[in-house]
Amino acid sequence: MDINSIIILAYKLTFLTFNLGVLIYALPVPWSSIKVWGPRLIGDSIAAFALLTLYYVLLEISNKIPLYLGGSWDYFGVWINNIVLFAASLKELVIVAYTAAKAAGISRAVSTILWPIDRLANVLWLFIISVYGFALLVKNYYYALIGLGMALYSLPFRIGRSAGAWLIAFGIVFNAGLPVLPVFVSWLYQADATQGSPITEYGLVYVSATVADSQGKVLDHGLLKVRILTGEGLTLVGSYPVVGGKAYTVNNLDYIPIPSRIDSYTYLELAGVVFALTPYPLKPSQIEAATGGYSIDLKAKHIIWHKADLIVFTNTLNYRILEEESSSILVEVNLTREGYVEVRAPKGCDYSIEASGEGVRYYEGSWSWLGVTGSYRRVYLSSGFHTVKVSVSSSVGSCRMNPQYPEPIDYFLDYMGGGILFD
Repeated sequence: MDINSIIILAYKLTFLTFNLGVLIYALPVPWSSIKVWGPRLIGDSIAAFALLTLYYVLLEISNKIPLYLGGSWDYFGVWINNIVLFAASLKELVIVAYTAAKAAGISRAVSTILWPIDRLANVLWLFIISVYGFALLVKNYYYALIGLGMALYSLPFRIGRSAGAWLIAFGIVFNAGLPVLPVFVSWLYQADATQGSPITEYGLVYVSATVADSQGKVLDHGLLKVRILTGEGLTLVGSYPVVGGKAYTVNNLDYIPIPSRIDSYTYLELAGVVFALTPYPLKPSQIEAATGGYSIDLKAKHIIWHKADLIVFTNTLNYRILEEESSSILVEVNLTREGYVEVRAPKGCDYSIEASGEGVRYYEGSWSWLGVTGSYRRVYLSSGFHTVKVSVSSSVGSCRMNPQYPEPIDYFLDYMGGGILFD
């Protein structure tokens, strides 16, 4: 049974509870012990209905709280993996020491010394198994637990009220709390709270990042640069190739790591030009949370239009598209001071740009980027209204590029150094 079926069942139970309350209210009997259930059932049904309408709101809040506090399920996974490595190293040390001591005939003395370490390793393994199993249950089924809790909460005569409330609270609290556990532990153990590890200070979350132009049409190529504001200014913490509108990192994973606790400033490098991406800055609250993971939708609003790998962009946002066809676009630009509209395309792509109005000047040249060469045509526009038309006359295939992307700069692996945590 999927979650939608559980929610529908909960709604039906709510209506059943309400109708039973009305029916008892209308019974022509003087027994107060029965009649008291009338208003009680009606009140319960209203409370259950209100709770059901907030189901997706509660899920969203539960998913957003870890981001506000600098945690995420990805951060939790990194943290638990470090504990596994540490516990395995402890156990290996104990086994090697026991073996060497036995061979040397001093096992009794060594066992007394190693007993606390062995005990610590065993306790750590029990802790890891318990927390990891608990986390798997919560991460994969929290939405179902909350939905099931709401269904039990909606049962007539308060049969499952307590159990339902417990399941709802369990799903919400632990889905919000477990991802923050590494941050909480780090806060506890730090002797100097002003000097935390970078991963604790900035947070970590893996997101599916989509990069598109101003109209929401995904861009096939580019480099997504992620920066954060530090004492040295905007510092580069991640660089990810964009293919087919999705940014990817090492091993072609299309979930990229970014900070979860502070604002990120994202840019797109394409055809030798760098575009700021919106939202700018990207705040943790703007990271979309869902049961399948986290995602962000980034737009290069200065890129007006693109055809294959040809791009049309401007240095102003005061424009609107008047007409768009499969191989051309007509744009109206309103400028308070001089600006420009530019077309960039890979070598072999045939295109044209025409502008109306006074004070129009044309300029053209060449560019190179990541092993790709091409040409550009820029039209300078004076203040006022102008219309600009860009047409592509060559086939789409000749407007394609094949950039030689550098290795991704991974926020977690490279900037954080793999997130070495010895909490």
